[in-house]
Amino acid sequence: MANAAEETLTLDQLHRRMGHAPTQVIRDLVSQGMVTGIRLEYTPSKVPFFCESCIYGKATRKSVPKLCEGERATVFGGEVHSDLWGKSPVESKGGKNYMDTYIDDKTRLTHVYFLRTKDEQPIAYKGYEASVENHMGARIKILNSDRGGEYLGGDFVAYLKSRGTLQKLSVHDTHPESGVAERRNRTSAYTATCIRSPKESVG
Repeated sequence: MANAAEETLTLDQLHRRMGHAPTQVIRDLVSQGMVTGIRLEYTPSKVPFFCESCIYGKATRKSVPKLCEGERATVFGGEVHSDLWGKSPVESKGGKNYMDTYIDDKTRLTHVYFLRTKDEQPIAYKGYEASVENHMGARIKILNSDRGGEYLGGDFVAYLKSRGTLQKLSVHDTHPESGVAERRNRTSAYTATCIRSPKESVG
């Protein structure tokens, strides 16, 4: 019987074919006969092995320094953290695809609004603002959010200015700077069990 032809590969070639497995694992598999039909071209084990794809794949971003930019708000409405989550992979029965959260910095009291489109965000904010004024007897002094387009629309920015509310915006593409809202969204997105209209909220 004729022996099946063996293919001779370099360590780099076999490393890539095996989904970038560790080189020592590859050597062991071949030497122990657990990979057949392959002959591994001799490469001294002391020679440094470099795979650019592995380097990029294992690269991590430096964490955002945990710096306190000021004291926590001392009054309700002194600072409000907000973030818009979505689009949801599954649409609700009521046709809602997004979740808009508002978190009071002093008490961490949270209001959640479920929206059909991002365009409803200003409606949700005004509803939250009215609730704060009517039920808590407070005014929103600072709105802390990321730089999502829903928070930077001309009409919305003009409305905030007309109400005397300052905007605190995080650095672009740096979600950890909006940590309060991001953490809340991570929880609320998976624990919300009912979908409400933009005029309703969950505290």
